[in-house]
Amino acid sequence: MSRVLFKLLGAFLMVTMLAKFGIIVADPFADLKTGFPKPVLWLAIFVELAVVVLIFCPSRPEFKWVGCLVTFSVFLMVSSARWILGFDSCGCAGGIEIPPMVAVLANLVVIGLLANMARAGNVKLSMIVASLHGIGTATRASLFGAALAALFVSALQWPFLQQRISTYFGIQVVSCDEVQLGDVTVSEPVKFKVKLTNHSMKPVFIVGGGKSCGCITLGSVGQVIPPHDSITMDVEVTPKSTGWFRQRVIYYLNSRRQFVVAADFSGFAKGLGEL
Repeated sequence: MSRVLFKLLGAFLMVTMLAKFGIIVADPFADLKTGFPKPVLWLAIFVELAVVVLIFCPSRPEFKWVGCLVTFSVFLMVSSARWILGFDSCGCAGGIEIPPMVAVLANLVVIGLLANMARAGNVKLSMIVASLHGIGTATRASLFGAALAALFVSALQWPFLQQRISTYFGIQVVSCDEVQLGDVTVSEPVKFKVKLTNHSMKPVFIVGGGKSCGCITLGSVGQVIPPHDSITMDVEVTPKSTGWFRQRVIYYLNSRRQFVVAADFSGFAKGLGEL
């Protein structure tokens, strides 16, 4: 029974891991669609990968049990919070939408099965402690190095770190600051401008654009950003519902060092009688 359960949990984690990886690689709006920052998504991928390796590679059953228990307990807390906050998806499977209520019930079932496994005597606290003491120095060093590498890669996904590193090494050609719209009226179009700055010594052409929501209308593209100069791009957004919102527009560039620049904007949409 325990082997079958571990294999099923490992297969599920592999699916969720690949789903997260797929949306991060293929979708520039992955963080907006899942509701999680990209560093959190990358860290979740590394954690799930580690648990999958524990499950499918020869290892002690107590390690598999601890890995699954910790992982699905975190899943339970996250899905419960998103259920309470009114999200449409738990966000645990990338672009695959799973209702938070379904995720909460599924995680409770898994944790219950793991608890029953421990009660049946397949896993004991003494076994876990003894196994941890039995880990060799080389294995501990490998685990520590893998954890540091996972944290380093995840931390590099924060926008402010990416901007500082790319600026330091001369990778960034065009930059754009986030736009704060403040309070706006729901269902009414809001026009604003996005400022793009060219830091290079060559002109940069804007060859296309993209948007994270159908509520956004982009102005015409095809402009040229002169060297060491800035231009503004017209954007229009029509909030669909009340509350805080965050969206993104992207512009594709003809530069060999930088292919795309993203502009985030946020605001708070209120009803007609609230402003």
